[in-house]
Amino acid sequence: MRVANISVTPEDEWVILRYIYEQMEAHTGTGVHFLEHLCGMDRATAWKVCEAWRSGIDTPKILTDAGRGLEWVSR
Repeated sequence: MRVANISVTPEDEWVILRYIYEQMEAHTGTGVHFLEHLCGMDRATAWKVCEAWRSGIDTPKILTDAGRGLEWVSR
């Protein structure tokens, strides 16, 4: 099988993650668990991502400054 070399931006990654999250949430109610276990997010981060999506923020950007915590910025 041949696979094309595809370039994916960080914004594209969020779109893909959100799609999978929404599908899992709709079918099994396990969207947060998907973000935690398959994406390697800790529980607090996974919940913040879900809250951001539910509030209409398309692409959450996590700023990892130790003193600032998480900050969400819409595109």
